[in-house]
Amino acid sequence: MYFVCRKCSAQLSNSLNEVDLSGRNKTEGEFYISRGQVVREDGSYFCGFPGAFITDPNDVIHVHVDLTRSGGCCGNDGSCGPNLQCESCKTHVATQIEECYMPHRVVFDPAAAVSKEGIST
Repeated sequence: MYFVCRKCSAQLSNSLNEVDLSGRNKTEGEFYISRGQVVREDGSYFCGFPGAFITDPNDVIHVHVDLTRSGGCCGNDGSCGPNLQCESCKTHVATQIEECYMPHRVVFDPAAAVSKEGIST
């Protein structure tokens, strides 16, 4: 699967394999999920994101960080809402979290990004 912007259909991720929740890494400062994988959060760890797809920041493409929505001491902590914008249409599509005291991840906003089956282009 891969993700596209709901508004303009621009591709937002590399091709990803969905894995079960056992693949999560909850260690501070490390990646929450391995590159090339995506997990659907059940709300048991990140209470604000049940049902959201979460992936490695290195698998997200064609986005840029909205610096007006960044907070944290060492990196984005996600507290300012979705902070990744589609390069094509500027829609906020995901929240990048790369703070030192949290596992690093990107959480796609289901209202702005949709998953597609198949192989990305």
